[in-house]
Amino acid sequence: GGGFTTFQSMNRNGLVRLNYDGTMDETFNIGSGFSYNDVRSIKLKDSKVYVGGGFSTYQSEPYGGLVKLNYDGTIDTSFDTRPGFGLSVYSIGVDSNDKVYVGGYFDTFSGSTQKYLARINSGGTKDTSFVVGDFGDYGYVHYVYVDPNDRVYVGGYFEEYSGTSQKYMIKLDTDGTKDTSFNCFNPTTIMDLTNNTMLYTLNLGDCNIDYYHPSLSSVTVMQSLTLDDNNLRTFPDTSQMTSLSYFTINSNKISTDIPDTFAYNINMNSFYADYNKITGTIPDWFSGLTNLYYLSLN
Repeated sequence: GGGFTTFQSMNRNGLVRLNYDGTMDETFNIGSGFSYNDVRSIKLKDSKVYVGGGFSTYQSEPYGGLVKLNYDGTIDTSFDTRPGFGLSVYSIGVDSNDKVYVGGYFDTFSGSTQKYLARINSGGTKDTSFVVGDFGDYGYVHYVYVDPNDRVYVGGYFEEYSGTSQKYMIKLDTDGTKDTSFNCFNPTTIMDLTNNTMLYTLNLGDCNIDYYHPSLSSVTVMQSLTLDDNNLRTFPDTSQMTSLSYFTINSNKISTDIPDTFAYNINMNSFYADYNKITGTIPDWFSGLTNLYYLSLN
């Protein structure tokens, strides 16, 4: 899914399904596709496809931001969200009861005020038992993750929830209130991420962390990792994060050399480690990171 209009010279507005050999699976027919060609999130469950994005229609039907498709690309009319979300859906999560968590940069759902996060019943109506708190005037939700036990984690650009300070990540109970057992200031809780294959961006800035849980190194798909304004004394091991392109660890208490493990981050574009007490010199292997554009060690 994405912002494209064609695939292999054939019209495909925003979404295509590929065979194992990379050719287009023509049994999945989206017809006229998505308005604005703006697909930002895809979630698969039970041979159904939930699609989210910045579109206002699918196949000319008024499904704003979210639609559920059958295996052949037709609309699953049992999940009717029309007219849907105002603005954009960025992330979708589905629990074991087929309730759908939707996060993004939107302010309405089906004509009523609904900012940045919602839970939708299996039939497409808003689940009013899930009361979303206020993320603040300038916040939005970028990622929603429902774990196998139906626990809901929400990440994004926000610094409050329901009038209290809450930076960038929160775990919610089934009624929408904050789960206070999940505390950003408890690193053994937030950072045990073994076998997590879906975490692309993690911001743990200003969380008072003084211990870096080694399981985080197993998140090989990680693209952006922020560890600013903590109490870390050593660099994390990022050698398995081959997709990592943005890394920042400013304002910690690091007093060691830069380890050679960063040489494996061949896609690194930005590396910031300002306001520490790093020893040694800039390693020669930095020159081998051909995609590196920003390096700051002030």
